[in-house]
Amino acid sequence: MTQSSGYMFSAKLTAGPIGNMATAVVMTPDASNPDVDKVNWEVAANGYVYVDPIVTVQFGPTFINITNRTGITWPQHSEVVLVCPSLSGDIDLTPRVAALETQVANHETRIATNTTNVAGHETRITTNATNIAGHETRIAALETAADPGTLPA
Repeated sequence: MTQSSGYMFSAKLTAGPIGNMATAVVMTPDASNPDVDKVNWEVAANGYVYVDPIVTVQFGPTFINITNRTGITWPQHSEVVLVCPSLSGDIDLTPRVAALETQVANHETRIATNTTNVAGHETRITTNATNIAGHETRIAALETAADPGTLPA
């Protein structure tokens, strides 16, 4: 009734139609394979592609249950295909994860440095504003206290 081809599992509905809320069973030893992505799957049936909750999928040790919740009967002799992404078990992601963790740490260091720099700039801006206010006060005092004839040109 069924066959497994990599991480595309298919069922030919030879026993009869699969109505709404009915389940097609795909017998395959690959159902428990840890390389099969059991979260990001899609089901194709009758020219449509479905995801959860319109279709539900349960993985067993040697079988996969595909439950039709579409409201459309999948006719006898039609084919139901479950496609699951996979990641080959022989790929070691440790170096890639370590590299990404290093990049994150570098970004965090830069953020901390930038935060410190911003605080330093804010302090300098406050100091400059205080100095400007002091100069304006001194200029105003000089303009009102001095004899206009003695001010430099």
